[in-house]
Amino acid sequence: MTAANTMLTGTWRFVVYDAADIPLSVLLEVSTGRFGGAVNNPQDDPSIQPTLQMFDFQVNQDEKLVIEFKPDDDFTEADDSPPTGHDYVKIPVRLRNLRSKMTFPKEFVYADLTDEMPALDAQVWPAGRWQRVYSYTVKAQQALKIGQETANQDLRVASKYYLQKDIQTTKA
Repeated sequence: MTAANTMLTGTWRFVVYDAADIPLSVLLEVSTGRFGGAVNNPQDDPSIQPTLQMFDFQVNQDEKLVIEFKPDDDFTEADDSPPTGHDYVKIPVRLRNLRSKMTFPKEFVYADLTDEMPALDAQVWPAGRWQRVYSYTVKAQQALKIGQETANQDLRVASKYYLQKDIQTTKA
């Protein structure tokens, strides 16, 4: 058997959880097909990436933005899977300092998030079951909104996003 990189296919969703880990709201669900990437090669052309408009829902301090994934098919990581997979993340957000009322745009990338599903030997991704993949806990005196206000920015670039996770699977 040989190991090969595989791009997970299925549905991503953004869910907000409170500090007690109770889900508050599902903000967005999107199929991996919307991103148009390939194994080890995410779609990096902003003209093709989907647009993420600003959500009215605000994620407050100590709440979590959790990104979940539901695979279309069963995936099992290879026994010799490397300790890190290939994670491609770009999510435009708007952070607000609650004390100063200042807001600023940011693009979340993989390094900004907690990886809830790091690559593990023989880890199973069951089809049709939501898995927590990434999370971000909003810091003290901050609030977060998903997306970007586009009045002062170039809509073609500032509000584009993508999510892709590649893992090593075993093929016979």
